Amino acid sequence: MSSQIDFFNDKSWPKDYVSLGNLSIIRHKDFRSGCGLKAFVEMSGVNYPKSVSFSCFAHWVLRSPENYTHQLEVRFEIVYFNGTAYKRLVQPCLLKIRPDDNNSFEKAEEIATGKTYLGYIGPNDVDDYYRVYLNGGSTVSIKLKGIAPPALCDLEFYDIDGKLAAYSKYDVSHNITYAVSSSGYWLIKVHCIVNHGFYNLTVETHNQEGVK
Repeated sequence: MSSQIDFFNDKSWPKDYVSLGNLSIIRHKDFRSGCGLKAFVEMSGVNYPKSVSFSCFAHWVLRSPENYTHQLEVRFEIVYFNGTAYKRLVQPCLLKIRPDDNNSFEKAEEIATGKTYLGYIGPNDVDDYYRVYLNGGSTVSIKLKGIAPPALCDLEFYDIDGKLAAYSKYDVSHNITYAVSSSGYWLIKVHCIVNHGFYNLTVETHNQEGVK
């Protein structure tokens, strides 16, 4: 409800942030407040084209709490002439963002071993914290892989007393292997250094014989 769509600075939009194929922009509006329509771009065909294309960058500005789930419908509407009559095509697309409120040790997100989790870090979301229950006597393998685009980050691993046990610094991908001494909840911290982006985080455990 309180989110907004930003098409960037009007002086540079649409010139620097829009790609048009056989289309011209008639009007556009962004940063609308309240419920309902957040922004729109209206275009028309140039010289009766047989094909058209359009792409642009936009900011989805979220102003609600970080522990909320956010969703936004993006709808493309095309009116075209097929040689006999005008036709209207509507293609909706639903964007959904899950909560991202794991920004401290106290709010660490609980994860399970053997699964891969998608996370995000950047200038406005510098730290992500996770907690995972591990059995003493096992060996844990923590893998982080930066994606789309990768951010340079540190990966830190803390024991059940909150003391730093192992770390991997300043890279887009990390791999930490560690012998777990005590059973309980161990903590993982992902700290952004440069840029922003998504990552995959996987935690796996093995016993002394190497069995998962």
